Amino acid sequence: MGMAASQARLLALTARIHDVEYQAQSIQNAKVQLSTQQDQVYREYLDALDATTLTIKTATANVPATFNNLCSHNRLPLGSLDQSYAIRDKYGRLIVEDEIAKNYKEFKASGFSNEAYGISAPEAFALYMLDRNNGIRGNDVTNIRNAEADAYQTLIEDGKNTQLTNLLESMWGLIGESADSHNVQDIYQIHNELVSRRNSKEITEDEYREKSEQFENKLGKFLYQMYNAKTTDDDGDVLYGAQLVYENAEAAGEREIFAEDLDMTLFSYYCNIYNQIQTCGDCVSINEYNGVLKDGDAATNSDFLKEKIESGEFTIETVKDNRDGTVTMQGTSTSSDDKLGLTATTEIDNKALKKAEAKYEKSLKDIDRKDKAYDMTLSKLETERTALTTEYDSVKKVIQDNIDRTFGIFS
Repeated sequence: MGMAASQARLLALTARIHDVEYQAQSIQNAKVQLSTQQDQVYREYLDALDATTLTIKTATANVPATFNNLCSHNRLPLGSLDQSYAIRDKYGRLIVEDEIAKNYKEFKASGFSNEAYGISAPEAFALYMLDRNNGIRGNDVTNIRNAEADAYQTLIEDGKNTQLTNLLESMWGLIGESADSHNVQDIYQIHNELVSRRNSKEITEDEYREKSEQFENKLGKFLYQMYNAKTTDDDGDVLYGAQLVYENAEAAGEREIFAEDLDMTLFSYYCNIYNQIQTCGDCVSINEYNGVLKDGDAATNSDFLKEKIESGEFTIETVKDNRDGTVTMQGTSTSSDDKLGLTATTEIDNKALKKAEAKYEKSLKDIDRKDKAYDMTLSKLETERTALTTEYDSVKKVIQDNIDRTFGIFS
């Protein structure tokens, strides 16, 4: 081999050896990164195991807390019937079911909430929600008031309900009179008499205002008690005041009555929700938040609710029904409420546990597969480097022999 050819071959071998060593070093770095990835995968697996879900503690299990579970008319029973939960947004508005938000605005716009019709606003709203013909209208008022009067007479017959009688008589007592017949339709005669006495200067403005406030308070309690009062018919069936009103109204040909209308649980729920809205000042539909979610249903998304609460955009409050037409609302949290808590997601969602385990195992297998592939490549590179080094030494010896032979003559 000529001197120039040998030198060229030596340079080529040197370059290839350096290239092989560089590839080997790169693969070694990749193997180190695989080790880092393995640590990361393990941390992600632990995070998945440590992830928490906002839950409601029922008698038998911890259930993911969603708007529907906490606040809808199908909410979970949590023990006391007098206490429930409400969710408010950062503006203090009550978050309600979409149907309630729409009907509340229509109800207020219709003017039917005016108590001058002879029925208190919470009960009127409940009737509005339960009526499948889009709510009672002004021309239904007379039939409803007459139906209330008939229901009242049924509830107090034979002295079965003295509480209602006492409440009604206490209202009449505001003007110093006692009614010979306790007719719900005539209740507002009390208020009209107060107005008349104020106009004729028989009572001062302050006295009128005080008696009017007492009247409104007593009226709310009376109607609430009447709609929830119960009696037993001749067949031994228990009837609630609301059922009697519906039945009497239907008998008067007002409108068709559905089986759902006789569900006192739902009737009371709508009364309670109306009082909550009044306490909060306004309401907003849960559906307004659907746009920020992939599945588009904020009412059933537990992660969404937890994130909103943790960010401070939502607050959870307990609601106590005072059973007199009013509610008491108070803020609560997972640290202070024995019904709410943060539970490890994998404890309540077996699917989540299996998914986390499957992801962890797959990631480990992928890392192991890559590691073995890198080892095979390193082995091939090492074999090639050995061969290149052997040839390099051989060429280098040829060059050295050529030098010795060519220039030895001068030594």
